Amino acid sequence: MTFTLDVPLNDFVVSISNAIDLTTPLLAGHHKRVAYLAWNIADAMGLGTKEKELIITAALIHDVGCLSLQDRLDTLEFETKNPSYHCRVGELVLREFEPLKEVAEIIGRHHAPWAGGNGNGAAAPVAAHVIHLADRIDILVDRGDKILHQEYRVFGRVAEETGEKVLPE
Repeated sequence: MTFTLDVPLNDFVVSISNAIDLTTPLLAGHHKRVAYLAWNIADAMGLGTKEKELIITAALIHDVGCLSLQDRLDTLEFETKNPSYHCRVGELVLREFEPLKEVAEIIGRHHAPWAGGNGNGAAAPVAAHVIHLADRIDILVDRGDKILHQEYRVFGRVAEETGEKVLPE
C-alpha cells in the first residue's frame, strides 16, 4: 500500500520546527529565531538567494537530531556537550529524504568549529557556520533582560570565539 501526501516543503519544515520547539518551554521559538538571525547574517555576507533559502530551511530544523529531552537541554549551553552527536543524527535522519538532502549536510556540520575553515578535519559548508553563529547568539541572549542591554556581552563572547569556533566574516 502506498500513501501519498502533497504538502509544500516549507509547510513540512515549519511543522517539524514547531514540533521540535514544543519539547520544552525553554526552546519555544528557538529554531525560528535562529533562522531569522541566520538569514540576516547570510544577507550581510552577501550570500545568494539559493544559499539563504538552504540556510533558512536548515536553521528551522537544525536540532532535529536531538532525540531526548536531555539532548535538547544540552544544546542550550554555549559550550554544547558532544555537539557532533545531534548533528550527525540529524544528518542521518534527513539525508535519505531527497527534498532535504542538501540541508542534511548543513545540519550535520552546524557545530563544526571554524578553525581556519577546516573544523574537525573536514571543511563544513559556509551555511553550517552561519547557522552555528546564529544558534550560539540565540543561546547567549537572556530572554529575561532587554536585548539592547545585552549587546556588548553577546558580541564580546562571539568575538572571543571568532577565528577558532566562529567564521571570521
